[in-house]
Amino acid sequence: MRSKPNWLWIFPLVFIAVLFYWPLSKIIGLGLSANWIEIYLESSTLKAIWFTVWQAAVSTLIALVIGIPGAYILYRKKFFGHRFIRALITVPLVLPTIVVAIVFSGFSDIPAIPLILLAHVFVNYSLVVRTLGGVWATMDNETEEAAADAGAGRLRTLLQITLPQLKPAIVSSAALTFLFCSSSYGIILILGGGMVSSIETEIAVASLQFLDLNKAAALALLQTAITVLAFTFSESLAKHPIGIEQVDESGDKPAVDKRDWPAAAITALVVIALVSIPLLTVLFKAFSVDGALSLENFWNLTGRGERDLLNISVWQATLNTLRNVFISATIAVTLGALISYLLSRSLRSRRARFSNRFFDLLFLIPIGISSVVLGFGYLVTFGDGPLPLRSSWLVLPIV
Repeated sequence: MRSKPNWLWIFPLVFIAVLFYWPLSKIIGLGLSANWIEIYLESSTLKAIWFTVWQAAVSTLIALVIGIPGAYILYRKKFFGHRFIRALITVPLVLPTIVVAIVFSGFSDIPAIPLILLAHVFVNYSLVVRTLGGVWATMDNETEEAAADAGAGRLRTLLQITLPQLKPAIVSSAALTFLFCSSSYGIILILGGGMVSSIETEIAVASLQFLDLNKAAALALLQTAITVLAFTFSESLAKHPIGIEQVDESGDKPAVDKRDWPAAAITALVVIALVSIPLLTVLFKAFSVDGALSLENFWNLTGRGERDLLNISVWQATLNTLRNVFISATIAVTLGALISYLLSRSLRSRRARFSNRFFDLLFLIPIGISSVVLGFGYLVTFGDGPLPLRSSWLVLPIV
């Protein structure tokens, strides 16, 4: 097989080195130069760290508990409308977290912390279901059938045979879910109402409100460490690529029967109560004013908000967003295709396999770095000098 030219690595490596690892190294340098031990031992920091870790862990656990039945019903069984439900539960995953926070802020009767947990599960439920379901759909069921013939019950088969086979996918989805929940900013900022804080919100407060760059850098360093540890844990324990699996729909799947009713009931409850109701709430609010159906909200998009508080109209902002999305997608697809091409080379030697795993992790880490941490890195790196990106609109599509 003809080897792929190594010089092609120059383009993606220069891009990620300059626009990601350079700002990240500035954060690390600032964080290590600060009195980070004292910063970490501050009561406000300890509370933020504890809240970040436990709420991410609880959100991940809930998403896994309700996601496993969902993956089974939606990917292991066949029924009318299963593809529509798959698409429906994917919508929260692609919604901006600010939009999610605004939607859940309408449920004012629920306390802040349970509301934050619900919002995080709302966003990450599809991630767990699709990751587990993609693997589950391709698993051979001969072992399960043999266990059933031997007299093993459904629960015992699930715990002793099915879940061990799903362990790589479970670990991968849990790692990503924990990352997204621990690096959540908009949801905690809006739904927390200033009563709770996470590492992300503390970074924003320290850098933007108090201009304490050393504290912000120390906290950003901690958040980065959490990201790297989560990816390392997933890679070493799971030996399974992080991502959403592609499903082969060519095979026949059995229909839902009476034994599947508990899993089907849990999935139906989640789809209706956790996914559909918040999405319908968005739809209702968009087409109503003071409880009455109206298109006034859409007409207001041509203005600059109440009392002209916005610098530009919403339509102008939409055009800017589409421009940024187009540029970002072009860069991402081009570099992603090039990286995939280079990583698809032959892995006959141990050195080649190690090199591929290294580069895979190198380009995977940016997924887990939050926009707050990366934005802070750009703030301290590209304010002036050879690349004053902070003052250019190009910084948005590049990030």
